[in-house]
Amino acid sequence: TLSLFIDNLDNTNHIIKILRSVGERHVKFAERGFKPIHWNSILDAIEVSLSAHIESLQDFDEEKKLEASLVWSKLAQYVITHMKRGYVEGLVKEYKTSDISLIQFNNNSQA
Repeated sequence: TLSLFIDNLDNTNHIIKILRSVGERHVKFAERGFKPIHWNSILDAIEVSLSAHIESLQDFDEEKKLEASLVWSKLAQYVITHMKRGYVEGLVKEYKTSDISLIQFNNNSQA
């Protein structure tokens, strides 16, 4: 995903489209127990992992470590925010599809 960002820094619309697509694909995991709250856990895990790595950098002073942590945190939030949106959009699509099939079923049963 990082290489995707670097390759498309001048095309944020493309990045957003891909992130939302990744989020939407997570809808299929809902039947296995994936819930929207899990996005927060993923974000927390990313931030903890990055913070630990940044703290281990010998070449960075405390100011650079803090700055790097803030930048990576913002990037992680950006990624997760757009993946969440894609997930919600996917749920809405699935709900509408399910809702339509229920309506069609009900109409057929009444005929």
